[in-house]
Amino acid sequence: MANVLNFNSEQKEENSFIDIGRIQLNRQKQNRGLEGLKNSISTIHNNKNSDKNNIKPIFGGAAVSGLFAIFYDGIDYFRIKNIPDIQVSRLILQNIGLEVYKRVCSTRSVARRSLAKSDERSNVV
Repeated sequence: MANVLNFNSEQKEENSFIDIGRIQLNRQKQNRGLEGLKNSISTIHNNKNSDKNNIKPIFGGAAVSGLFAIFYDGIDYFRIKNIPDIQVSRLILQNIGLEVYKRVCSTRSVARRSLAKSDERSNVV
């Protein structure tokens, strides 16, 4: 079958897939809220024309406690969490290329119906 598809089994393709759930985050670089997001955005814009490692947006989403965004600075992955789910936040995320499709209220609703609500470590309200 591989021959029919013209597939060389010895040839390795570069896989650019990033499993968001398995990224090891640097918690010391973590920030919170809209101000934390704005600070990271200003760092992105300030470093665009410099030789420093640019901070790159990787992923954005909705969590129980607010929106979040994951960034990569060339060394570590880190996140900004507890971003309020408001239009300004979504516009900022969209301007840097992160589209968040879910809402915090729908994420909470799903979490309340899940097994997470019975876990003592859960932040499901």
